[in-house]
Amino acid sequence: TRDELVGSVASVDAKLTLVEGAGGLLVELGADGVTLRDLACDLGAPALVVVSPGLGTLNHTALTLEALAAHRIPCAGLVIGAWPREPSVAEVGNRDALGRMAAVRAVLPAGAGEMSAAEFESVSAAAFDAQWVTSLVG
Repeated sequence: TRDELVGSVASVDAKLTLVEGAGGLLVELGADGVTLRDLACDLGAPALVVVSPGLGTLNHTALTLEALAAHRIPCAGLVIGAWPREPSVAEVGNRDALGRMAAVRAVLPAGAGEMSAAEFESVSAAAFDAQWVTSLVG
């Protein structure tokens, strides 16, 4: 239930708790219809939005940011996933436009999801701004 999810996340004793939800802000997490947006609202938590670099990302990202703003959920920034080894002109343009919508916190390469934990740790450590991460965890 919604209350159980909120209680479970709220009870975690950590400097930073990341709740990942593949599929988007409005995807239901349980049979009672609770969404990631509901969870963020209930917890007073900001959202870090993962976006793709390709066609449709500008509209999708703008709609997600509007949904966050409508519910007073702060956007902690964007993470661009699946960045191609050789990006197209459109993908480079999208990256620039995304940066005008919200802070781009990291750009992760295509295939990052298939990396070993050690490889991903190395890639993500290089991709994320260390100062921003430190500001989150102290």
